[in-house]
This record gives sequence, C-alpha cells and structure tokens, in this order.
Amino acid sequence: MPYSSKFIGSLTRADLQIIVDAKQAEGKVVMANRLRAAFSAFTGWAYRRGYMPEDIGVMLQRAGRETPRERTPSLDEVKEIWAQTFKMGALWGPFFRMCILTGQRNRKDILEMQWSWVDMTRCRYKIPKPKNGRPHVVHLSEPAMAELSSLKEQQAHAPCPLCLFYDGQNICNGCK
Repeated sequence: MPYSSKFIGSLTRADLQIIVDAKQAEGKVVMANRLRAAFSAFTGWAYRRGYMPEDIGVMLQRAGRETPRERTPSLDEVKEIWAQTFKMGALWGPFFRMCILTGQRNRKDILEMQWSWVDMTRCRYKIPKPKNGRPHVVHLSEPAMAELSSLKEQQAHAPCPLCLFYDGQNICNGCK
C-alpha cells in the first residue's frame, strides 16, 4: 500500500511528516527515522534537479532517539553458528567463519578480501579502503590462517584474486 497517492509536485512537508509520525506511532522509531532519511535524500535530489520548487524534506523532524543494540551472541550461540557454517558450502561457510575469526563488523571487508591484501608470513591482512577511508590491518589467528590456507588450496586449479570465490563447482564473485 503506498504511503501517499499525491504526485511529487503536490507533496508538502506536512505530508511527509505525517508518514514519519505514523510509523513512530506504531512504535517503529528506527523505521520512522529511516523513512525520514530517505525522504530527505529524495526530496533534496528532486529539488537540486528542478523536479520540486523547494526541498520539502530538509526540515522533517526525527521520530525520536534510537536505542543502540546491546545484545551480543552468547558463547553457546556462537558455537552453534560456527557448527552451522560447515553445512553452508564452500563459499558461505568460510565467509561466516572468517567473520567470526577476525571480528570484522563490515562483511564487505571479508567478501572482497584479496590475496594481495594477505600477508601469510606475518599473519595479517590489510584492508586498503575500509569504511573510514584509512588502511586497516587485521591480525589473523591460527584458525583464520588455517581457513585461508584451505581456501588457497581450493583455488590451486583456478586462481582468483579474491580469497572467497569458490563454491566447490563454480567460480563466484566475478572471477572467470
């Protein structure tokens, strides 16, 4: 169901605020704030390109303060996740194990890990362009090194610049 049936040119700031406020009233503060951010980005884009006479999203009020998540998996939950990774196949299993072993929160840094970033002799890898824009060194534990060594062996017949690329039968992630 659409949030509004009005054309973009007839929307007002009040129309958008009503949508944000309605989502907040449902108790979905985070979603309401995401809607506000999307509206602000969209109306700013439309205004800069001349599709709207003014940026009606610029003064939208936030739905409220978001409460940061404080839950982390228990040790038993991590053990269960670890056990399940061995049932996920040759691409996703190593991916999740490397996420656990390195503690990397940005999954992209694991999925896009390249062999040229990995220093097997110094047990580390360097992410050249992480989220914050500054190169980041990740030290690798013995289990992480074993995981990478296993991946390297799997790629012996079909080398690829990416560490995580092979699902046992097909080359993935753009390597051909």
